Amino acid sequence: MTDSTHALSYAELAHVVHDLKSPLSVVVLETLMLRRKLDDGEHSDMMETITRMLLNIDYIDRMVQDLIDSCAFDAGALELHRIPTDLRGLVETVAARMTSSRDRGRIVVDAPESVVVRVDALRIERVVANLVSNALKYTPRSTRVVIRLEVSPAPRISVTDSGPGVPGDEAQYIFDEHRRGSGAHAHDGNGLGLYVSKRIVEAHGGRIGVYSLPGVGSQFYFELPERHER
Repeated sequence: MTDSTHALSYAELAHVVHDLKSPLSVVVLETLMLRRKLDDGEHSDMMETITRMLLNIDYIDRMVQDLIDSCAFDAGALELHRIPTDLRGLVETVAARMTSSRDRGRIVVDAPESVVVRVDALRIERVVANLVSNALKYTPRSTRVVIRLEVSPAPRISVTDSGPGVPGDEAQYIFDEHRRGSGAHAHDGNGLGLYVSKRIVEAHGGRIGVYSLPGVGSQFYFELPERHER
């Protein structure tokens, strides 16, 4: 496939994504307005339904953004918009937004220190969301998922679960495009999230990886260069 074909595909997809995001934005706005009207404590069942709707909308939006970023990588068209970002606030935001009342106790944030880095905040937020989403998907509902932020010697975010783990022969290609682990057949997903996460982290000059013990759990992590603002 030629570079011009890549560029054309990316341009066409950008238009499609724009058209998709417009109705999604309307659905989000209407759902939020409905939740505010019902937020009087007397409609708990409906509030939980609305929360699940918002979580699924966020999941769809993340898949759409992963798709367009994947094409942007191929076309050499990815642009990072770096701004000073508090990683502790970013992690806490992801944990709060991704958690329904049913899963609220499952996510533990361990971020004792704050660190400000210049990153593309929306894309790094999506990397964390992809890792947390995978952990929740594969971890038994009775166990917890831990998001940890470490600031020394370099900013590092990890997501640890107690799921089935990743077999050693699969860990080496788990971040490849459209590759899914042998245990993924029972779960939704297209194998794009981890690939895009890897490309985003690497575009920032960082690295991403996984430690895993089959039957014990996994820790997905990424590190960013030690270029931060205090």
